[in-house]
Amino acid sequence: MTDKKLLLIDGDAASRMFLDVNLSKFGFVVTSVATTEEALVAANQERPDLLICDANSQTMKGIEFCWMIRETDNLKGIPFILLSSDPNSETEISAYRSGVDAIVYRPVSIRALITRIETLLIRLEQILDESEPLHFGEETDSSKPELQGSLSAFSLIELIQFLHMGKKSGTLRIHHEGEFGEMRFLEGEVTFASAKQLAGEEAVYRMASWESGRFSWQSGSIASERNIQKPTMKLILDCCSVLDMENIIVQQNS
Repeated sequence: MTDKKLLLIDGDAASRMFLDVNLSKFGFVVTSVATTEEALVAANQERPDLLICDANSQTMKGIEFCWMIRETDNLKGIPFILLSSDPNSETEISAYRSGVDAIVYRPVSIRALITRIETLLIRLEQILDESEPLHFGEETDSSKPELQGSLSAFSLIELIQFLHMGKKSGTLRIHHEGEFGEMRFLEGEVTFASAKQLAGEEAVYRMASWESGRFSWQSGSIASERNIQKPTMKLILDCCSVLDMENIIVQQNS
């Protein structure tokens, strides 16, 4: 995991130096800046492997900056960690809705931060790696799936992000405990989804809750009705929000 490039945004000079020094000790190449304006310039110049941003960064809140990153084509796939001093559910929902991958609360434990960083980087490498458990077949037969794997290894949201970033066109099929769902993509945008009696966004939310099962992907543009008009990045963020709310309700009732 050494030599991975991290971009750190923290308006507090003492905190920024503390994090820079300690992250560098673990072999990361750290670029640290005070403002999100500087960070956007640095991100476009260096294309970091991961972003770490203070929730109350100068010139723009960390959550707002994450949204900007997710809307920028050449940066939107970069893992994003938010540093926050406000551990409440509303902040978390807003953060994950904006595309934040993980939240680390202050006072920051370097060991906990390193664990989050390594987990996100490994996860991203697994998604982008053309090996098991994501398997790209070499078959030319159009009836055979080009990509298949387990939902326990890769969630539906991660698959949507992967296909969206790659601007893929084709059909994603999901099997879960006797249930079946399907999503269709056109140049990375989700255009259609169905699962049992559900269709459109509701079907995506349903499938995103499946933590086990299998998926398969077949490339190729398919002419079909369109029941999703929402931009895919917004769909992903709304899906995260729905799942977060469901988890909160479960925790409150347990």
